[in-house]
Amino acid sequence: MYLGESMNAHLTLREKAQLGIPDAIVGYEREERLKAALRKIPPGSPPWYYGFREATREEDRCGIDIIAEIDVGDIPFQVKSSRAGFHKHLAHHAGEHIPVLVVWSNDSYDFLSQKFLILLDEQRSRQFREARR
Repeated sequence: MYLGESMNAHLTLREKAQLGIPDAIVGYEREERLKAALRKIPPGSPPWYYGFREATREEDRCGIDIIAEIDVGDIPFQVKSSRAGFHKHLAHHAGEHIPVLVVWSNDSYDFLSQKFLILLDEQRSRQFREARR
């Protein structure tokens, strides 16, 4: 049962998908696809990557889907299923520096993990640069 956007604002993506909201179903499936890909990354590869965790309900409300755990601290990520969702997220979270990963339905697990690790390495380098200031 779809109650309308404002009525569902407090729900997590998983809860919205369970209600049958079309955009939420696609978003949830893409998040799950990314998490499955990340579970396939071998431990210690790269050595600074320790793993990831799902965002808490509160983090999710702030536009965060997963948290990468690395040597310089936690890096939040937002997962989107389209360019439109990517741009909408950037507009609503301007200046927050939450990296956004667009996951397409035809992305292989290997491709997703590579894409994730490249973006994560960029964020790690950014943290190093900021720490030097």
